[in-house]
Amino acid sequence: MARMLPPRYDTEKINYGEKIIFDGFKKSKNTDSWIILHSVLQQKHIKNKFGEIDFIVLAPELGIFCLEVKGADRISRKDGVWTYSTETITGPKSYSKTESPFDQAHNNMFSLIGFIRKKLGKEFEKLNYGYGVIFPRLKFDKRLGADEEDFMIYDEKKMKTHTINKYVELLSKGFLSKNSQGERVPDEDDIEKVCSLLRGDFEFVPSHSTLLSESRDTVKKFTREQLNIFDSHRYNNQLVIRGGAGTGKTIIALESAMRAASDGKKTLLTCFNKNLGDWLKRQFSTKQLKYVTVGNIHAVLFDIIGFTPVKSFKDEAPMKVLEALEDGNISTFDTLIVDEAQDLINDEYLDIFSLMVNGGLSSGNWMMFGDFFAQRIYTEKNEDESIEAIKSKAGINIPECRLVKNIRNASDVALAAVGLSGLNEKPFSIQNKTKAGVDINWYKNESEQITQIKKAFKYFKKRKYSNDSILVLSPFKFKNSIISRIKSDNPLIEDITGNHSSKSVKFSTIHGFKGLEAEHILVVDIDQISSPEMMELLYNAATRSTFSLTLTMDMKLLDLYGRRSMNAFRMYKDEI
Repeated sequence: MARMLPPRYDTEKINYGEKIIFDGFKKSKNTDSWIILHSVLQQKHIKNKFGEIDFIVLAPELGIFCLEVKGADRISRKDGVWTYSTETITGPKSYSKTESPFDQAHNNMFSLIGFIRKKLGKEFEKLNYGYGVIFPRLKFDKRLGADEEDFMIYDEKKMKTHTINKYVELLSKGFLSKNSQGERVPDEDDIEKVCSLLRGDFEFVPSHSTLLSESRDTVKKFTREQLNIFDSHRYNNQLVIRGGAGTGKTIIALESAMRAASDGKKTLLTCFNKNLGDWLKRQFSTKQLKYVTVGNIHAVLFDIIGFTPVKSFKDEAPMKVLEALEDGNISTFDTLIVDEAQDLINDEYLDIFSLMVNGGLSSGNWMMFGDFFAQRIYTEKNEDESIEAIKSKAGINIPECRLVKNIRNASDVALAAVGLSGLNEKPFSIQNKTKAGVDINWYKNESEQITQIKKAFKYFKKRKYSNDSILVLSPFKFKNSIISRIKSDNPLIEDITGNHSSKSVKFSTIHGFKGLEAEHILVVDIDQISSPEMMELLYNAATRSTFSLTLTMDMKLLDLYGRRSMNAFRMYKDEI
């Protein structure tokens, strides 16, 4: 089948006609080298460059074609005005345009040619370009204009005798004979170059900015580094993805699961952290959840086999899964995706994963995402030992990909995180050059720490930060944190270590918020930064920020933190 970019469509935005054509390309045969770009999810962005192109077909040995889809069930043309009408459950809907669909496609094609020539050079101007108009819901019987030919049309009648790929072949033949300026068909190398140029304008993912501000949806464009992960999984059924904090592991894991769901694959997306598992599940529609099981591993085990983790979990869980499979109570998954995998690298969890995916870890379809270097809160294994454990359990050599670009944290926040970690080598490269503001409030005793925290909340209020964009993190549970002893002059603070609901400021243990993010992070109770456990915890806490970071630290740490900060600056001085 053809390679679709993006690989799925928004069911609420796509019109019926485009859905028919999208599904036709996705199911087409002998088109594995074709790339189909569909613009519905990004029409506003694309329009700035090309207008509204419904589909761009990149087909080696055939050409590059702009397709205009008209999904109306009635079309009329009078006095140069085209009117498109469609029957809906609320009655007929219609709209009119003075520009014909053929002119639309023609103009878009030349805009595209100009853009490609400017970016890739004159030699790309001579490729075989063409355009076509598709009427999937009617037989087009209007008289053609001077520059309109029958081979450009794909209507309801032709769909009964021609596949969509046959139509593209006819377009190629028609434009090769129509053009007489030495055009050549593109080879696979040409197609990949054009795809690389255009792909960033087509492949986006809808993503929520933070766990606590779910209404603030933004659109994140995948980086080239992240797109390479999807390409790698196209050609490798098993994949380990290593990446530091803020490099986009979770959003790629989420999108990979959504793509698998859109292909009708029974998919398991899991992790260790409960809050992360709950957040992941909320990103899926009810329809998608028919294909995807989502949640932290303990919730998943309870849901599908009724197993509640107990002290004997390591001994009993794999056996319970095996018994359920043998009894036919559960079935295996087509695809397994594990986020924050560094928290789940032991024999018991790996055995469970191998049992739950078709073909096991040795030949099944799976991806594991993790920061095996700097966020190993729940394991004593180092990076190499973790990777070796996965390979050993799978019994094969597993392909690996790396994500190194931190796109979440502002540069000063990223530096502060590395300083807190005490690392002597870079856990990531800094991509976000913004300086959002890192404030360090020093204290000598409990009373001073309370004063500094109240001061921080006053600053947040002055800057008009919404309460639900602020997250307080501590190494300790709420009852043991300094936060529980602040009785006045601060907003209502809700402990979300287990869950969350309101629009108040949120509190969580650092463990409880692992893998998630919030706009404004306030880390409290920092009274030591020497133990490996605390250094990893504080690195994790600081890298949760998508904007600002505030730290309340014991004055006795001033000297050590200063040295660590200078070390971090020396490592990154060429990047900031």
